Amino acid sequence: MKKFAIILLLSILAANMGAQEMSDAIRYSTNDYKGSARTLGMGNAVTAVGGDLGSVTINPAGSAVGSYSQMTFSPGLSFYGSKETYYPVAGSKDGITRSTDNYTRMTFPNFGFTLKYDTGNTGLKSVTFGMIGNQTNNYVKTILGHGVNNQTSFLGAMAYEATGYQSSALNANDAYDNLPWRSVVAYQGGMIATYGGNTDQYVGSTEKIFTENGKTTIATGGALNQRYGQQARGNKYDVVFNVGFNVNDMLFFGANLGVTSLDYTYDEYFKEAAVDPSNFEIEFDGGVKTDFNNARYRYSYDANGTGVYAKFGMLLTPIAGLRLGAAIQTPTTIELTEHWGHAAETKFDNSQYNASAQSPRGEYTYKLRTPYRVNAGIAYAFDKYALISADYEMCDYSTMKFMEKDSNDDSSFSRQNDAIQNYAGIQHMLRIGAEVKPIPQFAIRAGYNYTTSPELDSDGKALDSNVSAFTFGVGYSSEGSFFTDLAFKSTKYPKEYIAPYSDYILDSSNKVLTYSPEVLNKGNLCDIIWTVGWRF
Repeated sequence: MKKFAIILLLSILAANMGAQEMSDAIRYSTNDYKGSARTLGMGNAVTAVGGDLGSVTINPAGSAVGSYSQMTFSPGLSFYGSKETYYPVAGSKDGITRSTDNYTRMTFPNFGFTLKYDTGNTGLKSVTFGMIGNQTNNYVKTILGHGVNNQTSFLGAMAYEATGYQSSALNANDAYDNLPWRSVVAYQGGMIATYGGNTDQYVGSTEKIFTENGKTTIATGGALNQRYGQQARGNKYDVVFNVGFNVNDMLFFGANLGVTSLDYTYDEYFKEAAVDPSNFEIEFDGGVKTDFNNARYRYSYDANGTGVYAKFGMLLTPIAGLRLGAAIQTPTTIELTEHWGHAAETKFDNSQYNASAQSPRGEYTYKLRTPYRVNAGIAYAFDKYALISADYEMCDYSTMKFMEKDSNDDSSFSRQNDAIQNYAGIQHMLRIGAEVKPIPQFAIRAGYNYTTSPELDSDGKALDSNVSAFTFGVGYSSEGSFFTDLAFKSTKYPKEYIAPYSDYILDSSNKVLTYSPEVLNKGNLCDIIWTVGWRF
């Protein structure tokens, strides 16, 4: 039986809509903290630690810890590596192909400064003001799968998908106003055509029509080299305006006015080419015959948005060495603008019949309310030589909501918001970290993160798609104001099954006779961050 695809790519998109699915709400709501090299090296288990600009996004009280002002900037690199297994027929190991892909991009996960003002009084000893930017998600991903398939065809699936739409409507000037854009570009781009006098039944350019005893059968003409790819890139940043208070070096509390900004770009394509074009002879109107060579479909999407939130935190040192911390963050209402487009091209041995089509660039603006967050931490310092810490963070994704931009009528998002209520739940994040200083100027750090999935199955149980990460770092502090840190993080993602196109070979009762391909992706993300800073 075909496995459940976590992401069904190349999905059918309405002519006037972009994404706006539960998976998109989760993507834009998720925090995968990066920050400075010191906090990353400790696994971002810093709710009860503070003292570093990377910690302020997690606990606003962290700016008040320490007897200094400071400034930092932190460039970084991200490496995403993937291993794909391409199953030409999902569930079957016949003809599988394995491949790898990788993608590297520069990042800037941390920057900012704090200014500490000493009151000279007992009680409230100091007040700290700061502006800090920390990366809270890094959208980087690449997938490349390929194989040979003689059972099904992407163009065949496109033909099945277009069934019922009049060819005259698909070719009309206003087609993009009324019909699914995928079907429009498939028809206008030469991927599909009508047959046998039908005006709303289609055959793919990779398919042949067989008639026997008055019965018509459509099947793939021969072996096809299929190639599927996707790439994502972008960032989510929280720029916070912070104020922190130090009360008797025992109680620290703070507040952030946070501005979330994000940009996300996603591209995917599917290409298939005839292994032997002579198996794919096509007769055009007028009796001219030629052979199908290859076809390529592309979907592109981008989104950007901003939102504002507040966060409040405290940090307590009840006894020497022991630190306790907690913070709560309000929901964020992000205004998002999306753009998307589709393109198709088909090539034949006789190039005069080549065709291509490209949709207009769609645009839509809406609002997304992201969940509230609560985190707590405990840390213990062994004098100035070592530190251990642990954090727990909880985020309830069922509180997400899609909203219209300019009205309170959110009925157009009823399906998506119902899905959130039924299939989104609480995410749990555990972070642990340690720091050891063999000499006062040098530090060694390590950490571990474990994050559960917020997605639920039909029985209300969390999906088994948890994420784990290991971190390691080193740091140097001069006897003056200069300090520098270097950190590495390796994140292992759960297995992901991708269906490039839907099953379309069915019997009269809609039972699947032949499954379409499936791609198994195993991904790993490595982040390297270098922080340079000064205390004064």
